[in-house]
Amino acid sequence: MDSLGNRYEGEDVADAMVSHYMNFLGVEIPVQRLNSENLFTNVLSSDVADHMIRQVTREEVKQAMFSIGEDKAPGLDGYTSAFFKHAWDVVGNEVTNAVLQFFENVNWDFLELILTRFGFHQKMVKWFMTCVTTVSYSLSINGNLHGYFKGKRGLRQGDPMSPYLFTLIMEVLSLLLRQAANNSYKYHAVCAKEKIINVSFADDLFIFVHGDVVSVRKIKKALEIFTNISGLAPSPAKSTVFFCNVPPSTRQEILDIMPFQEGSLPVRIRAKVAWKDVCLPKDEGGLGIRNISDVNKSLMANHIWSIITNRESIWVRWIHTYKLKGRNFWEVPCRGSMSWGWRKILSIRNIIRPHIWSSLKSGLQTNVWSDMWCTGSPLRSFITPRYITNAGFNLRTTVAEVIDPSGNWKWPQAWLDLFPVLITVSVPNLDPNAVDRLVWKDLDGKTGDFKSAHVWNTIRSREHHALWANMVWFSQCIPRHAFHMWLAFRNKLKTQDRMAVWEAAQVWNKVKAMVNLTNVDITWSSILTWVEQHSRSKNVDHIVCKLVIAAASYYIWQERNNRLFNNNKRSVDQVTEKVKGSVRLRLMGFRFRVSSARERIFKAWQIEDSNYDLVDPG
Repeated sequence: MDSLGNRYEGEDVADAMVSHYMNFLGVEIPVQRLNSENLFTNVLSSDVADHMIRQVTREEVKQAMFSIGEDKAPGLDGYTSAFFKHAWDVVGNEVTNAVLQFFENVNWDFLELILTRFGFHQKMVKWFMTCVTTVSYSLSINGNLHGYFKGKRGLRQGDPMSPYLFTLIMEVLSLLLRQAANNSYKYHAVCAKEKIINVSFADDLFIFVHGDVVSVRKIKKALEIFTNISGLAPSPAKSTVFFCNVPPSTRQEILDIMPFQEGSLPVRIRAKVAWKDVCLPKDEGGLGIRNISDVNKSLMANHIWSIITNRESIWVRWIHTYKLKGRNFWEVPCRGSMSWGWRKILSIRNIIRPHIWSSLKSGLQTNVWSDMWCTGSPLRSFITPRYITNAGFNLRTTVAEVIDPSGNWKWPQAWLDLFPVLITVSVPNLDPNAVDRLVWKDLDGKTGDFKSAHVWNTIRSREHHALWANMVWFSQCIPRHAFHMWLAFRNKLKTQDRMAVWEAAQVWNKVKAMVNLTNVDITWSSILTWVEQHSRSKNVDHIVCKLVIAAASYYIWQERNNRLFNNNKRSVDQVTEKVKGSVRLRLMGFRFRVSSARERIFKAWQIEDSNYDLVDPG
């Protein structure tokens, strides 16, 4: 169905979709000419601009080609970069000559103008514009390509150059906003000192302004100019304005000027699932999204590792000279005046320290009190500096220095009564010709080289393996169905029995007859029993069963919501066909190892067998 409500079926669907995207991407929208006088203040120097258009070498062309992922297709011929890499001896010269010839060629209004005004060399601008304006599109519908039309506007999705060009375009908006902020403009109260008006994140734009009509009008005027010259316009339906301490009458005036939705502060998002659970790995019941705090700590641990291993770098030398000043990193107090970054590094020591161990060789590089090397480490946690100095040691004493020539501990006998844990510490066998090495020890006690990935996996939240994880996440799953099943297994859908609603049993009975689920009834407990027995199975029939369960649950739940909230009702047969249709489409993309299984399943699901040479799912 198109935006006018016209319904299309069969081959007309492809024609309608091609027409829609041709009108969207294949039609040039006229824009006004940008009055750029006194607008561009920061531009490239001529030296930098000239350097960017220096002669491209044949080696650079080859490096660029070999940096492309092997599954990427450079052109409509479908040849991936893997073909060009493996056949470089044959086609390398042709490809290189074609690329070198490209850099002599050419013409998109607004973008071309701002590139010029930012100081890019005219030759560089032509290269940019050739990349942008030579795009063509075809639509892939049900595995077949339809239509072929040239683009007339926009930036290429997925092109590594596009984010940089978009950043330059948004910089023009920033310049227009700054230009609008003259004497009668008032900045937001907490943005005035730095004169901040806008912040962009990807394609989201945040604008901060004092809550008065004059300032808001200036913002609107700048936005209108930007829309007229670039073709980019804010979407009122997706835009929100937040007020703080603005009188009701002024609020209404501002909403009349900027007809956005009014939001409320603070912004709260009510989550169905706790964030710590979302960030668990999929096999532990999460979505596999890494908690940014844990990731940040694991990356900061790299700095700790550099410091304690004395990695050769100016920064490490500076830290040892001005921050540590001969002190042990683990003992430096985290108080007083210090930079935010240094305070953050020190604050995660208690998380990282238990996992950085010294693998003893000579014992000469391991501090007996502060380093992790034995049961009860660090010994400094219970043996005070007074006890250490009274026994004739110092805070820099190494493991080797507390072992006498006879291979016994030098510490006082009285310590064994004061600190019983020392009784369990065995004297290590040391090799004076070897060097101690720091290693990372995980929660299972396994040691290995330090890597930030190992740190993250050690410090993250953990749960037991979710028995249902393989039912939700498998290589052939349909993502939106999988997410729905994830919510269901986490008990986050609002009905206690998610399947047993309205005529759901009739839908379930119709679709389960397509596969080997005859003993599974509509109740969630019955489905859970099947899941526990078969979720890990790689058998193609069980994989199809998992698709059917997920699709049935998804569309039954969707129908329940439509009836409850939208007063829309589909028949049992219509919902059944939705389930079958989604499974059927997924099966068409299956890769089978055994042709007889493909024929049997395709026949059961009424799919035309194209006799592709495919491989088994799972």
